[in-house]
Amino acid sequence: MKIPEGITTISANIFSGCSSLTSVQIPESVKSIEALAFSECSSLTSIEIPEKVTEIGSNAFRGCSNIKGILLGENIINVGASSNDVPIIYTKRNSMAHKCAEENEQGYILDEKGPDINILTDRIITNQRQTVTIPVEVKDNYEIVGVKEGTIKYTISDSNTQAPSDEEFINDVIDGKITYEMQEGKKYIWIRAEDNLGNVATAVSEEFNLDTIAPQVEVSYSTKEEIEGNVTVEIQANEEIQKVEGWTISSDKKTLTKEYSENTEETVSVKDIAGNETTVQISIQNIIQQIKKGDINFDDKIDITDVILLKRHLIAENRTNWILTGDNLEAADMNENGKVDISDLLLLKREVAQNI
Repeated sequence: MKIPEGITTISANIFSGCSSLTSVQIPESVKSIEALAFSECSSLTSIEIPEKVTEIGSNAFRGCSNIKGILLGENIINVGASSNDVPIIYTKRNSMAHKCAEENEQGYILDEKGPDINILTDRIITNQRQTVTIPVEVKDNYEIVGVKEGTIKYTISDSNTQAPSDEEFINDVIDGKITYEMQEGKKYIWIRAEDNLGNVATAVSEEFNLDTIAPQVEVSYSTKEEIEGNVTVEIQANEEIQKVEGWTISSDKKTLTKEYSENTEETVSVKDIAGNETTVQISIQNIIQQIKKGDINFDDKIDITDVILLKRHLIAENRTNWILTGDNLEAADMNENGKVDISDLLLLKREVAQNI
């Protein structure tokens, strides 16, 4: 049953004994409920007392055995004496309802705890997407008290320790979800909610770290001078990066190290934890190669392939692609006399035969 808006008083005994009455909607205009107004309404299961109600008469809910409790806010001035079989009063400590319940020896429960807020971080969309949807569950510890409509709000902060002011909670949580356009960097989502007694609770999410910027890196070489040994290369990043095959990563995950024994031109892909990628060009041209006589193709072994390369060089004539030059030619100079001829070929064949 819905009582019309504009009614300011629910008169004494008006619904008394209405055993078929199951629910009542009391308008916000009501300021007082007089004595015995709902007494012996045995089928009445729930009733919400508007915030503007200031007085409840004696035994207004006597015999309403199916109502588990009634919620009385801070505007109540007087609650009349009641018999023992009335609903439990839910209110705040030191309120007038609390005082009246004690004076009239009526059962009451004090609620001074805000709603329970659960930010479901296990269902948050990964931070590599700029729009995330975050489910939020808000429940009051007492069902009868409940969460006040329109008070579940959120805001974004750089801190997870300094709670925002009430005025900063300007965004509504809609249908139990937050849809948030992520900002670059570390952010935290704060939730604020209020129950129907005015108790407030806040909660903060886990860290959100939206990273869409590739790491900045610097490359350094152990030496730029000519060297007969190895050259060590370091790639230093401004943030944590992922492992790269063939490279050693530092304990802070910001530096990659690799040792080169040969001159090299190489492109290395460096990714941060979020997967943003940058590329680095590695160039080493200062290693003096150790030339092994007979290893003409520099494959670290002396075999028939080297013999063939030397033969081709000796008979190349106008076949320029057969002619050995540079370090390859020096490797073919088996007798180290400064020229490559049939003598070097004989020495090379002898060494290959000894290795078989």
